Amino acid sequence: MKRSIAAFFLVILAGCDSRLTGGTFGIAPGVGGSASRLAFTVQPATTSAGAVISPAVQVTVQNSSGATVSSTATITISLTPGTGTVGAVLSGTLAQAAVAGVASFSNLSVDRAGTGYTLTATATGLSSATSGLFAVNP
Repeated sequence: MKRSIAAFFLVILAGCDSRLTGGTFGIAPGVGGSASRLAFTVQPATTSAGAVISPAVQVTVQNSSGATVSSTATITISLTPGTGTVGAVLSGTLAQAAVAGVASFSNLSVDRAGTGYTLTATATGLSSATSGLFAVNP
């Protein structure tokens, strides 16, 4: 497992101009770090059987803190086995290369009506992600 170590130094100068005191600063979490997981950042929405899911489903490559990692990983999307209607088929472009860590799936559709569908996103070397539930109307 690869670990990142960061060091931060705060220097307080004696005799500084009093206008420089009393300020605050923050350290943003999740800056840096290597890609470790996928996350659905635009969830699949309810749609009609055979119609394109809109807006486009998006999957993002993230580090362990949840920050987007610039990556060109190929992300594959599929219906999660055991969800929705038995025998339903997901159509469209099911594998996309991420651009700056984000893959957009703009032409996905499911051929059978049902409830309780979820999608699974996978990529080599990264933890997979499962979408929220969505329905497909007749």
